[in-house]
Parts: sequence; structure tokens; C-alpha cells
Amino acid sequence: MGSIVDDEHIAICVPCYENPATLERLINSIIKQDYHNYTLFISDDSRKDNVYKLIQSLHMPNLVYHRNDISLGATKNCNQVINMARKHMLPPKGYIKLMHHDDFFTRQDSLRKMVECFKAHPNCFMIYTATLQYRDGEARPTFSSDKHQKRLQKDVAELFRINSIGAPSATMFRNMKEFPFFDENLKYLVDIDLYLRVLQTSESFFLGEYLISIGESDGQLTYSCLADKDLLHYEYQYVYDKFPILHKAKYKKLLWKKLNDDGNFCNHLKGKFIYWPEFVTEKIAEKIRLNFGWAKDMNINWMKFLIKRCRLNLLASIREKERGKAFIYNKIYETVKYLESIDGDAEKKEILDYLKNYSYIGGGIPVFPYPFVDKFKNFDIDVFLDEAIGLRYVIHNGKKMYMKRSMSEHEVKNYMREIYKEQDELSPHHYAVRKADIEGKHVADMGAAEGFFSLDVIDDAQKVYVFECNPDWLEALQYTFQPYRDKVEIVPKYIDSKTSDTTVAVDDYFENKKLDFIKADIEGFELPMLEGAKTTLGRIQTMLLCAYHKANAENDITKFLQAYGYKITTSPGYMLFYYDEELDEPYVRRGVIKAEK
Repeated sequence: MGSIVDDEHIAICVPCYENPATLERLINSIIKQDYHNYTLFISDDSRKDNVYKLIQSLHMPNLVYHRNDISLGATKNCNQVINMARKHMLPPKGYIKLMHHDDFFTRQDSLRKMVECFKAHPNCFMIYTATLQYRDGEARPTFSSDKHQKRLQKDVAELFRINSIGAPSATMFRNMKEFPFFDENLKYLVDIDLYLRVLQTSESFFLGEYLISIGESDGQLTYSCLADKDLLHYEYQYVYDKFPILHKAKYKKLLWKKLNDDGNFCNHLKGKFIYWPEFVTEKIAEKIRLNFGWAKDMNINWMKFLIKRCRLNLLASIREKERGKAFIYNKIYETVKYLESIDGDAEKKEILDYLKNYSYIGGGIPVFPYPFVDKFKNFDIDVFLDEAIGLRYVIHNGKKMYMKRSMSEHEVKNYMREIYKEQDELSPHHYAVRKADIEGKHVADMGAAEGFFSLDVIDDAQKVYVFECNPDWLEALQYTFQPYRDKVEIVPKYIDSKTSDTTVAVDDYFENKKLDFIKADIEGFELPMLEGAKTTLGRIQTMLLCAYHKANAENDITKFLQAYGYKITTSPGYMLFYYDEELDEPYVRRGVIKAEK
């Protein structure tokens, strides 16, 4: 299928997961439309073949189908199908119409009505329609009163109180160059987050006709989200923190009410969510100390200090799979308590002083516990948009470095601040590479992500092997290294001790290839990588290996490499890797091991 350049063409984007019956209902409602200038894009996240078989039975020339090799999850799959459409329908042409597979068009003229609405409002970026709630063959109107629309026009932050726009299927967008993808940190409030971003920067219009029906059933993602209190607490806090327009007294009270919906303080501590410092009293601190085993030995003054400074920020909020684990502030307390017990270690005393004076409110998690990070708080980064391909990029050392397609300008800025912080010369994560280590050498960058390291060494190296498996980064890497394609090889494989369909061992991949230098940041798989490189190690001169992902990584990697004749040094300073739910004494970890022959 070639590029679509029609201003009035509609890309109907359907992210689907199992349930071919409701998908077939949606497709039938599309076929019945009296507006035929559309293409149907389907991204199938199913594990079974039922949806695939349905697609095979259809004879629709204007259908583009993709089945994901691995399950992306609801939010990523939405972004995936929109990306599919935008690759064929280059902005600023046409419209994007998202339809979840269990929703459908209520009327035969639904698409035509929406296009006519856009024509009547040429400055409008998003329109949304009234919807019907459809369950067990019965349809009832979803509320969307004039009163709520007026409130929304007056203050878009009202969306935080009540979603008066509705499900994403109620909306349609112009396919502009700047497109607001869904925030992949969210599941339940993903639509509210999108609407808040759109309404703050663009014009919208409410079309008060029931053009869309929203299918409802007990097995939907919405209901599993509503049953997960930890998820709801995390997402409401996340959205509140993300949007300054919500930082008003009435929305702060609303957040407090949502996070305390049963009014039981101690039960909600067990529910794992974040508290506001102004609610902290000595009585509350005492309740925590008396009701929770991990707090019984905690000095009450120190507890009050930590609660007031870090808002009980959770380890659980860092990664979803860690939800329900220990509180981050308790980990900080444990770290401080341990460091206070150590005498005569100047490096660790420096960390102790930093933690005691760190501004936890709005400061994030102190992974790099040193004052150098302060200069990045207001560090501005220029972000550009490559309009030909729809990807954002930054200029690093005079070279374009492309970002994931789903990343907004704000997300790119935040991401790059963290990268520059991580690779600051004073950072424990800094890759201190000498030109002599790289010049004329064959280099493997394992866990490349955005390609920062590879781009740094590309001019001096003779060949660079870029290992990265994340499909979102792979597209960006192709464009970043297009000017250097004669000396760069991008390898979409995980590194492990053995080769399989998805992994590759160093000895196998480089059996007939030259290799002089390895940089590896592969989420704790550095040691398995070395175990699969025993033959190749005889010709590798220098390695930079991350050592902070696991508690014993530094010692295990050091012993392994010393047996092969490597001289070992570590980067100066320590990291506090609170992303590891098993973090324990001594809490502080070295960032990077350098191995040289």
C-alpha cells in the first residue's frame, strides 16, 4: 500500500485483543457507512488465532492488518495502530479515527457527519461525539450534558473530576504533524491524559449526536483497572503530578478523596499510595510506627522528616510489576541508617549528607546521590521534528539522534535530561572512554536504546554493532545511523549466554567477525553475556560493563574477568538503584566496571 495524500481520507485505527465477535460487529458497521473514503488499520494483540481467521475471511481491499509478535498491552497497541496509519497517510493529510474493537458506529452516516464537522470548523484538531452505552442488546445514552461541556470549555482540568468527553472511540483527530500519542505509563486514565494534553494546546468541538456506541462487558480492561486500587492510586497521582493545571485546591482535594475512598488511613498504607506532606502529623507518624513491622524501629522524628520531604513516594510507582512492594521512603531510611553505621568512608559519608539534605518533593528518586544532578533541573533541550518521517530528534555533538515515535516533545526533553545526567563526567554511570580505546576498533554497543554511546564513538570506531531489541527504538536507530550505514550494523537481538530465536551469544555472533571493545548495559545480563563470550574474550581489549542492576554484579563480574587476565577498575562514586526491589545492604552500588588487558 502506498502513501495516502487525500485531505479527506480517514484512517480507522482499531487496536484489538481477542473477541472476534465484537470486532466483526465493528467491521460490519464500517462497511455500512455512506462515507467510503477510508482505510481500516487493525493491530492485533491477540495470542489466539480467532481474530486472524476473521481477517482472512474478509475481502476488504482497504484493510491493513498487523499481528504483534509479542503482546504490547492496550496502550502500546493503540499507539502502534496509529503509527501504522501515519506511515501510510503522511501528515498533515486526512483524519485519524480510533475505534476499540468492542465499540461500533451507531449510524450509517457517522463518518460523514464527523468529516462535515471538521469542514465546518477548520481550526479544530479534535472532535468528539455523544455516545451510547451498549450492553446485552440494550443501548442507553452516556451522559454528556451541556452543563458539563460548558464547564469543560471554561476549565479543561474538569476532566480530572469527570470524563465528559468519553471513551477514545468518541473522538476523531486531524492527522497533524504533531500528534498526541497515548502515554504508555497509563492504562485507566490514558484517555484523560490525552484529552488534557490536547485541550490545553488545540481547539476541539463537541458534536452532540449519538454517532458511536461503546460496547460494555464484564471482561473489559476498564473493569479490571477499577478492581485494582493500587493501579488507580498510582495513575491518579501520576496524572495530577504531570499537569500543573490540576494543582488547584479543588483538584488537590479531589485527589485526596480518590486516594482515601474508604477513609481508613492504615488500610490505605497497605494499599500503597502517596500521601501529601501537609496531612502529616505526629499522630499519623506514630500510627505508622505502631501498625507496621518495618517501621517499629524507626525514629519518629526521622520518619516525620522523610514523610514530609518525599511524600511517601513508592517503589511500586516506578514499575508496574513492583507494585505492592516496599515503600521507597523506607528504603531511603534503611540506606541512611546503614550509612550512619559506617565510620571512616568519605565516599559514603558524602552520600549520607546528600540524602539528608535532598529535596524529595519534586526531586524524583536520588539514583545519583550527588550535587552535580542539580544543574539538570532547569536544563533546556532543543527538540526538533523531522516532518518527512514524523519522528522527533535532538542534536547531540552535531549529529541527529532520533527518538521513539510515541514520545512527545515534553517526554523527549525529560528523557534526554536523564541521559545527560547519567553521562555527566561526575556521574557514577559515566562511560569514561579514551579515544585510544575506540580509534580504528570494532565496537559492540549492547543495550543501545537511543544510541547515545554509539553516536559518541561513531567517528573514531571502524565498525559499530548496535544491539537493541525494543521495537520502538529500532525505528529511531535506523534513522539515527542512516548517515553511517557503511560502518554500523543494527542487531535486533537480546544478548545472553546461548543463542536462540530471540537471543544471541557473543561467541556465535562474532565467530567470524572482529571485535575489540564492548559496552554493555543490559539489565543485569552482563554476566550471562560474558559466559557466552569465553572464546571471544581472548581478543577483546576493553570493556565497559554496568554493575548496578544486581547486588553481587560487581564482585561476580570482577572475579570472572580477572580469571581471563583483565585489569579491573570501577567508575568513581556510587548509585542508589531503587528500581531493584531486592535492594539491600550495602544499598550503594558501583555504576560501571572497566576491564582492560
